[in-house]
Amino acid sequence: MCPIESGEIMSDPCLYILMRNDLDSLTPGKGMAQAAHAACAFTIKMDDDQYLDVRDLYDEWWIGRQGFGTTVVLAASLDQIKVMVEQYAEQDKLIAGIVRDESYPVKDGAETYHIDIDTCGYIFCDREKHLFMNELELYP
Repeated sequence: MCPIESGEIMSDPCLYILMRNDLDSLTPGKGMAQAAHAACAFTIKMDDDQYLDVRDLYDEWWIGRQGFGTTVVLAASLDQIKVMVEQYAEQDKLIAGIVRDESYPVKDGAETYHIDIDTCGYIFCDREKHLFMNELELYP
């Protein structure tokens, strides 16, 4: 029997979404949309064969204890996101990325402009092994 089916938890996989806390225009609704973009970008990245070494962790996350994996949204500035994704994720070979929204809407009076901007990042890891994620607070 698969360890997941037997209820035995081998690890604690988590998709961390690092949502920018330095954008005044990032309303709760926009934040939810950006988090969805990050989750989609992550799952698409996992289809790449170069990530086979973390496939078991991903499968455990995908099935999850409740039929879905744990996702935690943390608050971070763009600089913090870049450091977390580029420094920690790359040195530890974690699945990570930065989400760039090419049509992020910003309203100025009656006008809405669509700008190209980095909105959030994501890091997928085992929570038990990568405690550096505790450096950030939960997104409000």
